[in-house]
Amino acid sequence: MIVRGHIWRMAAYAAALAAACGWEARDCRQVELAAPMHDAGKIGIPNAIMRKPGKLDAAEWIILS
Repeated sequence: MIVRGHIWRMAAYAAALAAACGWEARDCRQVELAAPMHDAGKIGIPNAIMRKPGKLDAAEWIILS
């Protein structure tokens, strides 16, 4: 299966890893359905903070909280 797009690749990887760990099929499916939400918390974070290569300063941590 060809999977395009970051969230769908992550979902496929999550399901494959769960299966490789011996999870039951229904649990693999659940993790596959939940995996696309892994980036949802980034929606309100400014790109300058998300892409900052170094440590965040106190003001940036306030924005994150």
